Amino acid sequence: MDYDLLNHNEDLVAEVNEMIDMHLEENEPIITGQTFSRLVKEGYTDFQARNLIGKCMAFELTSDKGFDEKRYSFHLSHLPDVNFEW
Repeated sequence: MDYDLLNHNEDLVAEVNEMIDMHLEENEPIITGQTFSRLVKEGYTDFQARNLIGKCMAFELTSDKGFDEKRYSFHLSHLPDVNFEW
């Protein structure tokens, strides 16, 4: 699988967007908001920042190993330079 997964699965996109909204509103985990702010400061638009975060979220939601918050945080901290092995 690759990044195009988000372009072909509307249910996953809706779930990812809902979770990102919740993470940003509740500031939990805090790294989501920190990453969003960092990406916007680096020049990414809100949409682009959410898309990058969404790729990390989609990776976790589709992982055979289940959602791993430590791995999610690691990927967020390395955005935009994350290569996923789906």
